[in-house]
Amino acid sequence: MGEHGYLKRTMRKVNEKIGEGIDKADNVIDEAVEVGSETVKQAKKTGDELGKVAGKEITTIYKKGSKATTDRIRDAKMMTAGHSEIEVLERLATLWKDGALTDEEYSGLKRRILERL
Repeated sequence: MGEHGYLKRTMRKVNEKIGEGIDKADNVIDEAVEVGSETVKQAKKTGDELGKVAGKEITTIYKKGSKATTDRIRDAKMMTAGHSEIEVLERLATLWKDGALTDEEYSGLKRRILERL
């Protein structure tokens, strides 16, 4: 009976240790879930803030681009006043090669001039 009592006590201790391990694992999991939840909240907050900043930046870039395009078209109109279409095409080609006009701007202006010929 001594051996049987020893095994019973040992099994009880083993079960207690397993229970303690399970409790510790549960606590670790609970803490991990809490940290994960806080991380998600912070990521959402940061994402919202970045979205607002990006929206402002897009508006600023759009305004700057729109003004630059308007300025370039105005300059092109002033440059073309009183010149033949061939001279204007040559000037536009020079501006485009120098990088003062984008491909789209150059193509659009060139097409409009060629339509007048």
